[in-house]
Amino acid sequence: MSNVIAVEKETKVNREERVESFMMRNRLPIIICSGVVVFIAIAICAIVSIRESQVKKALSAIDSIEYEYKNNISNLSDEDLLTRQNKTLEALSVYCTKKNVAGVRANMLAADIETYKKNYTVALDYWLSAAKIDEKSYTSTICYNSAAAVCEELNNIEDALMYYKKAAEDKDNLLITHVLFNIGRLNEQTGNYTEAESAYQKLADEHSYDSWTALAQSRLLQLRIEGKIE
Repeated sequence: MSNVIAVEKETKVNREERVESFMMRNRLPIIICSGVVVFIAIAICAIVSIRESQVKKALSAIDSIEYEYKNNISNLSDEDLLTRQNKTLEALSVYCTKKNVAGVRANMLAADIETYKKNYTVALDYWLSAAKIDEKSYTSTICYNSAAAVCEELNNIEDALMYYKKAAEDKDNLLITHVLFNIGRLNEQTGNYTEAESAYQKLADEHSYDSWTALAQSRLLQLRIEGKIE
């Protein structure tokens, strides 16, 4: 028994000596590797911190741009308003390329300005850019809804329907009743009465207490009277 214990102790000592020997022989690479790991960890933290700081600065700048744009805007002449709009769009341009929340904000403000100016094609590009930066955000739904409305102004009913349907995919969409009604309305407008009925009925079934639902039920009744749906 004592021999077994002695052998185990010797084995343990030899193992520790081998480990120590390995550590000593390779201490420089080990130190370097450890240092690299620590450096990478610190660098990642620094990058995240820098990015967060940059986003905050960008959002702050966009807030200032928006304030300057909207400040006393109702008192401006048409000429002064146009000048301010163009100045604002120029200031926003550097932020519209950002692929983060600052980019969303910048594109949405630019889209709003271009929509007001009735530059619908340009506005559409801004709305879609804002939507695609973060399609999981609630802002994406707002942007697709606005893109659809702009497409209607451009008489592009096919794309308008496509964007309304994308907006309807968000189950938490606060504008869902309006969106569903618009889907029904545009399908009715284009003679696709089956799809119109489907949208109106979904609105009636899932959102019974809403003003848009009342309109949808009215349209369903009218379509049945006209014999366009059963």
